[in-house]
Order: sequence, then structure tokens, then C-alpha cells
Amino acid sequence: MNKKTLLLTFVLLLSNTVNCFASRDGWDTVLNRLSDSMYGGAYVKEDVLHIKPIDTKQVQDIILDVAPNADIVLDSPAKYTMAQLIDGQNKADKIWDELKLDYVAISEQNNGLSAGSTSVWTEQNKALFIKTTGIENVTFETTPHSQTQQNIAQQIYRKILPYSFYIATLQKDGSISLKQTIRIYGSTPLDDTAYGGEEDIDITFEHMPYAKNDYIMIPFREAVGREIEYREFIKNNYSDISEETMKKLMQNEFKQIAQHDYSNYTEKVLFLKDEEANNVTISFEGNNFTFYQDSRDFYINGVNGIKRGLYMPPDITDDEIYLCDKDFAMLFNSSSKYLENGEKELFWYFRSVMGFPLEIEDKLFVNVFTAAKNQETFRVSTQYDGTVFYRNSHNDKENEKSIAVYEKNGHMMIALQSIPRFRGTSEFLETAWDNQASTATLKFWGETAKDISFTNGSNKMFINGTVQEMEEAAEIKDNRMYITINTLFEILEIPEQNIEWIEPGKNVKITCGRYTKWANI
Repeated sequence: MNKKTLLLTFVLLLSNTVNCFASRDGWDTVLNRLSDSMYGGAYVKEDVLHIKPIDTKQVQDIILDVAPNADIVLDSPAKYTMAQLIDGQNKADKIWDELKLDYVAISEQNNGLSAGSTSVWTEQNKALFIKTTGIENVTFETTPHSQTQQNIAQQIYRKILPYSFYIATLQKDGSISLKQTIRIYGSTPLDDTAYGGEEDIDITFEHMPYAKNDYIMIPFREAVGREIEYREFIKNNYSDISEETMKKLMQNEFKQIAQHDYSNYTEKVLFLKDEEANNVTISFEGNNFTFYQDSRDFYINGVNGIKRGLYMPPDITDDEIYLCDKDFAMLFNSSSKYLENGEKELFWYFRSVMGFPLEIEDKLFVNVFTAAKNQETFRVSTQYDGTVFYRNSHNDKENEKSIAVYEKNGHMMIALQSIPRFRGTSEFLETAWDNQASTATLKFWGETAKDISFTNGSNKMFINGTVQEMEEAAEIKDNRMYITINTLFEILEIPEQNIEWIEPGKNVKITCGRYTKWANI
């Protein structure tokens, strides 16, 4: 947004944050795959993510690829793309003063704009707004600036909270630039709308991020400690609800907030290095995280606590531990993309236990990647030359031929590509294919750190380098690698009592926990 001309603009919470704050499994993955030209809005209704596609099939294919079991519904095709809505919002700058605009927001649920003016909207002014922005779907509102300052504070400025996220850019020369985005939100008691502004400010860390094997390594201790310090600073200096605080923040103090001295982060996040055990323990807000040099395993609250897995081993120094961007995304929230100029951009932010980053006083949310409380039952059968599966905990909807299977020597063979069906997600799972060796390798992280490889024509699989024999050799059919379904059960650690063979090799029912990403310590 343009800070100069949109000092009091409304920004729908869902408009810019659905992919940041959505807590349902797979939502953020899908939205991160959508470009602004592929959809016209996304919103949440009754715990279901609704997407307004431009090309329905294109979006359906993405959902099936990255989050086939996510609670997502596609609305009717949108008239305007998000790119067009953003462009229209920006074009409103030209008529800001002329129409006495107070805010211009993107309404993703309505696939249009919402515009507020301190003057009464005439038909002539409405027509000018539509012509200038190029968007016909507009909700016009006259904002209540005639009210007293006290009423404004009570009715509009009920909560003013600056929150931030961080952007690290890996430039083509290998260097890293770092910015902090300060964004202001003020919630209203009448709806879920928030208003505010934002600014990107260049910052530096004592321990700067750096590039390693095309990944961006983030200083865990300083990143977390700075956020805790930041929240305390905001709470102590900007926690009132006055309009003057809002204006002061937006006009003068973005840079002062970002460039405040947060060096006391070392007191908020403790660092204990055990040379004998070759590990480091990071402690903050009542929890301990123990990492080991050259190991992907780590523990939350001791070896008898929660064991989890990293994407790649951390880098440990005398006073800091660096995690790659994929691991930071697992524990907190981050997303990376490649820019048109070839640079890699990574942004990260911290949620609160209560949900949004806006809850300044709350503790940071740390994801522990746990199986969901819900249980899903799948029925896999060869009689349809595919499968039927249904979800008892959701809608019992049956889908035929959703997973490719066949029988071989009394064993059911299933494609490796089917694994996300049973996990409930494709997150924290990568598949690499070596054409020369005809070998597929599955890389798991999050709930576990596990590399599993299969070679076409071999009945041996390797789990973290340890060999195990399978009932049947892996084989390629229709450009897919197949293994026995019992091997898949072993990989996903589905207990035997959750597996019921109705007809050996042909028909089986499996009950497993539906994966949920958002589960706090």
C-alpha cells in the first residue's frame, strides 16, 4: 500500500492474511501456489476455506496436487483476478483527495472493492471511482468522521496493534538483505475489518541470515528473541486505543520501531551449549529446544518430551543456532519464492497461541506437527481398478478411483504418490527421482526425520541408510513407482489394530489420524 495516501485505509483481515494465518491443514500450501492471476479472492466460512478461481480446473489441480484432503471449496469463477483488484485499489490514489476517500479495501469474499469516503457518495462520484479503478463490483460507504473523538475511539479504534514480519532476500551475488515490515491493524466491534498501513524498513541482525545450498539459514535465537522483545516494546509504548496513537505510528514511527535496540533478546532466549553431548538447548517462554550438531533429530522439553525432525541439520556456533527456511516454516511460519530476477525471497512471522499475530501479549505459537484428533477411515479396493475412500470424521463422501492400486502375487500394490492421501497432506514430504539409478527417495521431516529410498525391481528399501526387505519388489507402472500397501503402512507407522483386511490383497480398511499442522506445544 501507499503509506502517503492510504494512511487510514481499510484492509480486510482476510484480504492479505489468509495465507499467513489460516490454521487448517493445507490452506497455506494451496494459497502459496496461487498467483494473483489465478484467483479472485479467498475467505473462510464455517471453518472451510473458499477460493474464487478464475480457471476452476487449474485451481482444482493444484489442490489435488498439494493438499487433496484440505477443507477447501471452490466458489463460482470470479470476474476479477486478485491482480486486477490490487491494481484497482492502487489506482484509487489518483482520486483520493477529490473524493475525500477514507479507505479502499479489497473484498475477497465479494470479488470487488470496498470504498469509504467522509463525504456522501453521489452517483457521479461512484461512476468516477468505478471508471478510475476499472472495478464495477464496489461497496460504497460514508464513514462516520463527524462523530466525536471519544466515539471514534470507542467504536472504531478499539484495538490498535502493530505487528511485523521479516523479509530476507537472497540476491544473485549470494548476499542477503533483510527488511522488517511493520503493519498496523485496528479492529472494529462491528465487523472483522481492520484498517492500517505498513512500511518496509531495512534492518540488520547481529547474526545475519546467510545462504547455504540454496536455502536461507535463519538465526533461531535472535529471530525469536527479537520478536519477543518487539512485542514487549509495542505493549509498553503503543498499547492504548487513541486515534492519535494510530496517526503517530503511521506517520512517524515505523522506522523507529523497526530500528529500536532489541539487543536484550539474549535475555529472552537462553542459549546453553553442551560440548560433551554435542548439542545446544534454546529456552524461551517456558520451553526448551535441544538440537544436535550434524543431526536432523531435535527434542522439545527434553529427550523424554517431544521428538521431531528437521529438513536439514542445523548450523551451531558459540552463541547461535541457524535453521534453514524449511525448518523455520515448520516450527513457526515462513514462505519463500523466487522472484522474476532470479533472487529468492523468504518472509517469516510469528503467530500467537490465540491465533493472530495481533495478540501481542500472548506467547508465541510453536508448531509441534502432531497427528490430528480426528480419525479417518479409508477403504482401498482393487475391484474398481482404483479405490474408494471415505472420511468418517468429515462428510462420509465416497470417491471412486482416487488412488491407483492393483494386485500382484496376493499383495496390494499402491503408488508412492498416494502417501499424501493417508497423511492428509503433502507438506513436509519431498520425493526425489534418480533416473539413472531408477530410484525414488522420500524425504520426511516435521513429525519425524526420515529418508526412505526404493529402486525399481528391488525388494529392498533403505530407511535412513538401514536396509529392510519388502514383500514385493518396487516396480514402475504407467510412470509411477509402486510398493506394497503394507510397506506404506510401515512407512506411516499405522498400527496393526487400525488395519482390517476384508479380502487379503484386494480390499482393506485403514483408520489413521488426520494430519494437522497447527498444534501448539
